[in-house]
Amino acid sequence: MKKITIITDSASDITLRQLADWDVRLVSMPILFGDDTILDDKTREMSVFWDYMKEGGILKTSLPSPDVFAEAFEAEIKAGRAVVCITIGSALSGTYQSAVLARSMAGGEDIYVIDSWSASSGEKLLVLEACKLRAQGFSAKDIAEKIEERKKDVRLFAGIDTLEYLVKGGRLSSVAGQIGSMINLKPIITLREQGKIEVAKKAIGIKRAIHDVAKLVEENPIDAESPVLGLFACEDENLKSFRAYFAAHNGFDKEITADEIGATIGAYIGPGGFGLAYFAKKSTD
Repeated sequence: MKKITIITDSASDITLRQLADWDVRLVSMPILFGDDTILDDKTREMSVFWDYMKEGGILKTSLPSPDVFAEAFEAEIKAGRAVVCITIGSALSGTYQSAVLARSMAGGEDIYVIDSWSASSGEKLLVLEACKLRAQGFSAKDIAEKIEERKKDVRLFAGIDTLEYLVKGGRLSSVAGQIGSMINLKPIITLREQGKIEVAKKAIGIKRAIHDVAKLVEENPIDAESPVLGLFACEDENLKSFRAYFAAHNGFDKEITADEIGATIGAYIGPGGFGLAYFAKKSTD
C-alpha cells in the first residue's frame, strides 16, 4: 500500500509541533500584514499579530493559489505517496476550490481533497482523525471516505468578545457593530454545512456567553471518546472561565485542551474569543 501524506491549510491552526508530531504537511494561507503579504506558516508567534491588531492594524486574509497546492501535490505523487488534503470550509474561503483545481493540475489520481465544513480547531479535529486512520492502515481512499462522513459530526461553538474585528474585516456593518458594542453583545457563532457561519445565540455580557456556549454543547452532546479542543483568541481567561463553568454545571471531567486561534481566523474573531470544538455523540434513536 502506498504511503500517505496528509496536507492541511493554516486555517486549521495546526502548530509546528503538531505538524512534526502528526507528520502533516502545511499549505500556508497568505495574510496582508500592513504593506506586506506574509504566509501564515506558523513560524511567527501569534503575539505579533495580536499586537498589530490592538494597535489598529487590519489583517486581511487570502487563499493559496492552485499552483501552490499543485506543487505540494506533485511532490508527494512524484515520491510515490498518495495525498489526503483537508481544507477550510468552502463557505469561508475559496481554498477548497483552489485545491480541487490543483488536483486536476497534478493528475488527480491518488489525491483526495476534502472540504472540512469547518475551520480552526474544528478543521484540526479532522486532520487528527485522518492521522489516526492512516496509523491504523487505511488507504487514502478509505480515509477520505471516512472523513467525509466524520465531518458531519464536528461541532464548533465560539463566543466573540468584541465586534471590532468583524467590522474591520468587513463581516459586520459599522452600525451593527456600534449598537452591539453599546449593549455588550457577545454573539455565539457556529459553523454549518460548507462552513457557513450562523449566529446560534446572542448573549449580553461574557458571563451569559459562557452559559450559552455550555448550553449549546449540552444540546449537542460530546462524544467523550474523541478529543475535545478548547479554543481561545489571544487571551485565554474566557476559555478558562468556560472550562470551569462547564465542569461544574455539566459534570464534564474529560480534559479540554487550549488551542490558540491563528491569524487567519483570529483576524475576524479578535482577542477574547473562546469556544469548543468536538465530535458530537452519535444519536441512539
